[in-house]
Amino acid sequence: MNIKARPLFVKWGVVLLCFGAYLTAGYFLQSRFGTAVAVLSALPVAVAGLVFGFYGGIAAAAATVLLNRLAFYSFDGTSFFSFTGAGSIPGALGLALFGATVGTLRGEIKKRRDSERLLRAKEAELNKRLLELDAMARIELALSETERIGLANVLELIAASARELIPSATQAVIHSLDSENNLLIPAAVIGFENIRDGNAKM
Repeated sequence: MNIKARPLFVKWGVVLLCFGAYLTAGYFLQSRFGTAVAVLSALPVAVAGLVFGFYGGIAAAAATVLLNRLAFYSFDGTSFFSFTGAGSIPGALGLALFGATVGTLRGEIKKRRDSERLLRAKEAELNKRLLELDAMARIELALSETERIGLANVLELIAASARELIPSATQAVIHSLDSENNLLIPAAVIGFENIRDGNAKM
């Protein structure tokens, strides 16, 4: 399923779940690894970038930096403006750059997929037009040679071409009018087994 097509609450749920997983992992691992567990903050930032794009990645990075400061300040005792420790300026800039990069890549991938989808649609439309032109050319040629190949063959070609050009069609019938008896008689039948030689009249 396309990420864009997911409901908004599902997107938010996934991102918040990643934040929760990060905080839980940090809670259990900080005593062993210290502020190094802040590296795991890349997970919610990456997910937010994938789900919400460029600005989502930036916003998640900002939120993660704030969480890092609140969660790890008591362990490293550094100021926000220091260049070391959890939530430091380099860490904040790195997370912001990471989130922006992931969001940008997501946008580029989406653009590429949209372009491929549009290209396939145009290709399908072109193939359809080619089939139509080919059918019209064959019918025009048959009409010009009606006396030689017979009207029945021309009508059968028209019916067969109509079935080919309509994707869901499996059968095609051309009726001729019997004005004396006021009946429609099958003149060209494609795809029916029991309607031949005027056996079914309307």
